[in-house]
Amino acid sequence: MQYVFGPIHSRRMGLSLGIDPVQNKVCTLDCVYCQLGATSRKTLERGVYAPAEAVLEEVRSVIASGQKMDYITFSGTGEPTLNRDLGRMISQIKTMSSVPVAVITNGTLLHREDVRADLMQADLVVPSVDAISPQVFARLNRPHPGIDCARMLDGLETFSRTYTGRLWVEVMLVQGINDTCEELQALTNYLNRIDCEKIQINTVTRPPAESDCAAVDECVLDRARHMFGPRAEIIGSLPETVSAPVGKDPCARIHALVRSHPCTREQLCNALGLSSAQAEAALQKLIAQQRVETTGHASKIFYRASGR
Repeated sequence: MQYVFGPIHSRRMGLSLGIDPVQNKVCTLDCVYCQLGATSRKTLERGVYAPAEAVLEEVRSVIASGQKMDYITFSGTGEPTLNRDLGRMISQIKTMSSVPVAVITNGTLLHREDVRADLMQADLVVPSVDAISPQVFARLNRPHPGIDCARMLDGLETFSRTYTGRLWVEVMLVQGINDTCEELQALTNYLNRIDCEKIQINTVTRPPAESDCAAVDECVLDRARHMFGPRAEIIGSLPETVSAPVGKDPCARIHALVRSHPCTREQLCNALGLSSAQAEAALQKLIAQQRVETTGHASKIFYRASGR
């Protein structure tokens, strides 16, 4: 499939069917930590980056197959809210299935009423907030020049006060950039104004866009969790073992996943329920076909779609 991948085991959402509605790394930001590499096109223009009917047809076929899912999640390789048909796709999917619909977004367009209206239809929204000061935001997230940091933050605050679904806010911490006491305190002050269920703290665990981008250590994660309060949690690992859906081609499933999430072999086994031997055989086949390549990060070997 071109627009849909999974279902895969997610650290946060259990068994999740992923939807990629804005492909080819088209985004409003060019974050230094992005696991998908540099942004190919930085834009604020909403458009038809993936045809709604094609996306819906792929989702419909997976639902019809009867596969178990905990969430149907818009995320993928670009910023989902750039697709101007996002709201229509969410509403149509909710007529097909009772599985809750989630959207993972960088939150940069939440100042727009049309974007907030689209996301109101989702059951769960997970926006990111990595920095409060414009200087840190510029260094870490490298935004489109049309993005105003204060307006972006106001947009999320407005959304949090009107949205009736589940709202989880993610904070990505990067060593030497947004891990200072000053920036963590600014984040704390801002997050105290946000009406959300969870604050999820993350750091660099996959190969980043910039090779000198590094994870913060455990003491920084613990400090942030303490400062952010009882809603805060450090995002955990996948379960050690899961069950593989029957009759699914490991090569197709691995390739669909690493298009948006570079993974180690162990992570692929956990996410897709494959044995080590199954994963290794499929990876070698994909590498021979030049569909998958390897890259290193933090002394680990990651597999990603070729050309990322």
